[in-house]
Order: sequence, then C-alpha cells, then structure tokens
Amino acid sequence: MASLIDNLRDILDRESEAYEELTTLSRKKTPVIIKGDLPQLQAIMDEEQLVAEKINHIEKERSNVMKEIAKVLNTDVESLKLMDMIRVLERRPEEQQKMAQCHDRLKTAVYQMKQVNDQNKGLIEDALEMNQFEM
Repeated sequence: MASLIDNLRDILDRESEAYEELTTLSRKKTPVIIKGDLPQLQAIMDEEQLVAEKINHIEKERSNVMKEIAKVLNTDVESLKLMDMIRVLERRPEEQQKMAQCHDRLKTAVYQMKQVNDQNKGLIEDALEMNQFEM
C-alpha cells in the first residue's frame, strides 16, 4: 500500500505541475487576446493542447492507481476520493500531511487556472461584442 500511496503522490505532483503550466500559458494569452494577435493566440493554444494531452495521460495514471488502492482497501473506486485517502492515512501523520499538501496544491492549481480562463473568456466575449458593434 505504501508504494501505491507514493505513486499517487508522485502523480498528483505531476498533475499539479501540468495545471500550473497550463495556467502560465493562459496568463500569456491575456495580453495576446487584448491585442487581438490571432497568430500568437493560435501558437499559445497549440501549446495548451499539448499540456492538456499530458494532463489526460496523467489522469489515466491516477485513475489506475486509484483502482489499485480501492482493491487494497476493498472499496468502490467510484466513491474513493482524495480526501478519503487522506483520512486513511490517519495513523501515519507524516504521510497524511504529504498527501494533504498534494491535494491542496492540485486544488489551488486548478482553481487558479479556472480564474485565468474565466478572465480570458470575458475578454474574448468583449472583443466579439465590439466586433459585432463595429459591423
């Protein structure tokens, strides 16, 4: 079980890094959207696609490890969440803390990415409205 937990933490760290990379790319898009530089926007979106593919691959790894952990714990993988994993590690506080930190980092990375994407979405909607108004 310990190796599965270590593997899961490694996967969560890689997933957090990928989301942080995606957030950085989304932040790079903001001034490009404002300028209306479509070729540069396309280049950034191509980079984002590569990172999104990496995230999908990592998600598959995470799903497989969660299935293995669910077998060991004799529980349904569909109901097994990261918070459950943190609770399972109650008797090993150091491991529990590391898992909680991984969870928090991933949660923060996804939240930040959502915030930047929402901002960019608003900028794109404003640009479209301006184009329609000018027409």
